[in-house]
Amino acid sequence: MAQNWDEKAVFLAALGLAAKDRDAFLLGACPDEPARQRIRLLLDHHEKNATTGFNPEADSAPIGLADPNQIDEFRLIHKIGEGGMGVVYLAEDTILARRVALKIIGSHLLGSEQGVARFRDEARAAALLNHPAIVPVFKYGSDGTRHYIASEFVDGPTLSTVLEEERSRRQGMTRTDALSWFKRCVEIAATIADALDASHRMNIIHRDVKPSNILVDRHRGPRLTDFGVAKNLTVSPERPVTNIVGSCHYMSPEQASISAASVDQRSDIFSLGVVLYEMLTLQKPFVGADLSQVLRAVIEHNPPTVRSLDPRIPRDLQVICHKAIEKHPRDRYQSIAHLAADLRCFMAGDPILARPPDLTQRILRWLKRHKKAVVLICIAVLAFATLWMRHRLKLQHDLAMAWVSISAGSAPCKAYFQPHSLTTLEPLSDYTAIGPTPVQNLKLKAGQYRILVVRDSDRAFCEFNLVALEAGPDHLAFIRAFDSANEIKSPAERNELRGAFRHTRDIAQGEMIRIEGGDFELRTSNSQHPVLLGAVRLDSFLIDVTEVSNRDYRAFVDATGHPPPYSWTAFGYSPELEDRPVVWVSLADAEAYARWRGKRLPTLWEWQAAARGPKGDLYPTGAQLPDVPAQTLNQNLFGDQLAIFQSYAEHTMSTGVPSAWDGVSGRLRHTFSNVCEFTGTVDLANRDVYLTGRGWYEDPRTRTLANVLTTPLKQPTPRFGFRCAKSILKN
Repeated sequence: MAQNWDEKAVFLAALGLAAKDRDAFLLGACPDEPARQRIRLLLDHHEKNATTGFNPEADSAPIGLADPNQIDEFRLIHKIGEGGMGVVYLAEDTILARRVALKIIGSHLLGSEQGVARFRDEARAAALLNHPAIVPVFKYGSDGTRHYIASEFVDGPTLSTVLEEERSRRQGMTRTDALSWFKRCVEIAATIADALDASHRMNIIHRDVKPSNILVDRHRGPRLTDFGVAKNLTVSPERPVTNIVGSCHYMSPEQASISAASVDQRSDIFSLGVVLYEMLTLQKPFVGADLSQVLRAVIEHNPPTVRSLDPRIPRDLQVICHKAIEKHPRDRYQSIAHLAADLRCFMAGDPILARPPDLTQRILRWLKRHKKAVVLICIAVLAFATLWMRHRLKLQHDLAMAWVSISAGSAPCKAYFQPHSLTTLEPLSDYTAIGPTPVQNLKLKAGQYRILVVRDSDRAFCEFNLVALEAGPDHLAFIRAFDSANEIKSPAERNELRGAFRHTRDIAQGEMIRIEGGDFELRTSNSQHPVLLGAVRLDSFLIDVTEVSNRDYRAFVDATGHPPPYSWTAFGYSPELEDRPVVWVSLADAEAYARWRGKRLPTLWEWQAAARGPKGDLYPTGAQLPDVPAQTLNQNLFGDQLAIFQSYAEHTMSTGVPSAWDGVSGRLRHTFSNVCEFTGTVDLANRDVYLTGRGWYEDPRTRTLANVLTTPLKQPTPRFGFRCAKSILKN
């Protein structure tokens, strides 16, 4: 760090800080404690001079000199300025009889080799240059104790003073006056650009272009001075300039950065652009409460456009100004000569070469300048996109699902569901817990399910065969379990399934039979599925001994207001047929009755197991069909509804009367003599329901218990009836 340490740069930076902030700054900026002590002495000396005013003996000469107002051939007249490294006097060259500006190194730097070397480098840099707009150096010397630089005396104020005067008279300025001022600004900037071009051609970077280093000669125009922190690139080209050097409001981003950013001639272009900005708007483009905030503004922030501060500024002049103060050197003018050329094109009314950055460039530059913000924005956008996508996928998923809500009686209850296989039509697994009721908006894949609602207090339960075909919340299925059938006093609403709790111990003796669970060989067939299934494993269950009669179904209709079967409205309710199996009902009608009774419809395999036994007999009487006469069917049974009803009345028998076909003891009645029966098993692909058993209208020689039929889900039929089943809960 000692090799690259720049004493003057550190002093100037510390000078811009509040006194309370200086020690912390010097701790990191100086290589060692002696260096920090020298900077503190410089600061003390500067503040002392600001308080006491001009005193040649105190400011520039050691005590005891014979004539403190004379240095070699130069006689000091009066003090005209002061900087961090020394004091400037108006002096008279007694040999050549001319007035000069004599800059004398401060006595506080006489003990610093680096300070003296920097002072000498300033003289050498200026002496190498020969341009009308650069204040020339006449001599560098020392009278043995005091080092000095003699340069041309410029009779005129600094540009800083000119700007202060302009600020005081800016209010109320006419458009003509403003345009005249803008023209003068361009002339000053173009002249200083020419001076810097001459400097750059000699490989010297000024590094401290600012209004106070531009003198406005009353006779010769603006002049560039003070090469105190200039850098001669030919002296040490192998080492890039990496110190913070210059005045903070005017330094380039690469100067302001503490990273090892190389500084070249384009840094002076930026500083002159800042000076032009301040001349046009009378405002500094980069400001802050302290040094660190100013440097951060220089590095990270873009100032307002000059036309946003004063719309009278010509557009081309805005383009030139902002081209010069681009953050990255590659985006600025690549030489000060190009800047000077554009300024003169503007003055001549010719087209300028610079163009404002297009939208893509502005976006890319903004992204580079705000990398952290961009990263945070990208993370936020990615997170939002992820959440949005998840929301969309969830929404699409939910819209493709069947929606179910479950409510139960007043006592605490728990709900469960059990899916059925779409291929084997069997229950796939044991019940899966849903949770306590009520359950809102349960989402299930399309399919067939059994919903089980169990009352905690007595283990009474209600079962629902749910055919979930319609997706989305518009087709929400409402499942309601009532404490008893007496509470169901009105027909169910659309998409509503109502059922009553019932315990298996409440089943009347002889009403149902228990089928023990186990393995059953139940191959079945129909025209669409020649072999539906082979071996089946079933849990134990209860099933009605006989079909549901008209008498049973009428009690349901009277209690709930459910619509009666078509035959009752078309042909009247006949008391003579009260004990015959109810027909002309749909699957939904049969399920509604079963739930009202605290039951459900049996699955295809439960019905088959109960009717055929473990070995899968084909007939109620066993494996073989006994000798029976052929049955001739009335062909009108499949077209004439009255004929069908009359045939039903003639050939069916009371559900309570045993049939010659009942066969094996302990099995179901009327599985092969009265009606085909609905099961709770559905062919989802075709939206059909499976039926099994033999009806009165079929020839027994062409039917077996293994034959199954299908009919549309919602279509009532005059030839089909049903019986109910009920599960046996596991402990």
